[in-house]
Amino acid sequence: MTLRCGGVSRSGGNAGGQSSLTDRYGPDAARPRRMRNGAAGSPAGGDAKVSLMEKFNRSGYYRRVFPVILSQAGQILVQLVDNAMVGRLGAVPLAGVSFANAVFFMLFVLGTGMSLGLTPLVGEMYSVSNHRKSAAYLQNSILFYGCMGVCIFLLAMAVRPFMWHMGQSPEVVRQAVPYFGYVAVSVIPFMVFASFKQFLEGVGNTKVAMAIIITSNAINVVFNWLFIYGHWGFPEMGAAGAGLATLISRVLTPVLIIVYSLAGEAYKAGCSDFETFLPRA
Repeated sequence: MTLRCGGVSRSGGNAGGQSSLTDRYGPDAARPRRMRNGAAGSPAGGDAKVSLMEKFNRSGYYRRVFPVILSQAGQILVQLVDNAMVGRLGAVPLAGVSFANAVFFMLFVLGTGMSLGLTPLVGEMYSVSNHRKSAAYLQNSILFYGCMGVCIFLLAMAVRPFMWHMGQSPEVVRQAVPYFGYVAVSVIPFMVFASFKQFLEGVGNTKVAMAIIITSNAINVVFNWLFIYGHWGFPEMGAAGAGLATLISRVLTPVLIIVYSLAGEAYKAGCSDFETFLPRA
């Protein structure tokens, strides 16, 4: 007699279930978990009286989640900083950048939402020590997200001519189109960065992406100051300069995270040796 539980076949004293788990998750998946206090099925003793908040603190939950929150907020902060710095030029440039961001954000959310699907897949494999499958997800995501970034860019280029027919004045659209072109290109390096970011979050390393996004935002502010206002001999580009600064800052994000992934000692300490994540032929 064969029973199916959660999609896993069990027959002959659960041997079939262990075989299925081993095939999917790796050799460590079939090993029984250690019970608290060493007694299977026994209550957790004093832990039963511990509040849920204290359990979260003990497990380091907030130390992992807080960087993720800052990373997501940092991605939105780019548009807010651009609006704030362009706003000093006047109402029309500010309206142009705000209009371009409103159109671009609908496409940007598409790529961001798709990238979030990688984290639970990597976490599922990493939690059962199937590092080879985790690496396969990373390699596939680099290709998939890179192609998706190109598709979103092409879609943005197809949308750009219609910006003249969305009810905005010609002066506003003239300010919006160059800025929109730069941020549309920036989605390609951002998607490559997202593949590494979501992979690292899947293996529990959430601080690296946060640090890189904060660094990227700081770089964006500096280049905004240079390109928008024309300081230090740079051309005064106005609203278009904010778009160029955003593009430069987003190009640097995959560069920084790739360098860290290949050479960072903290990465090797937190995620094991990177070579163990590379699938063997």
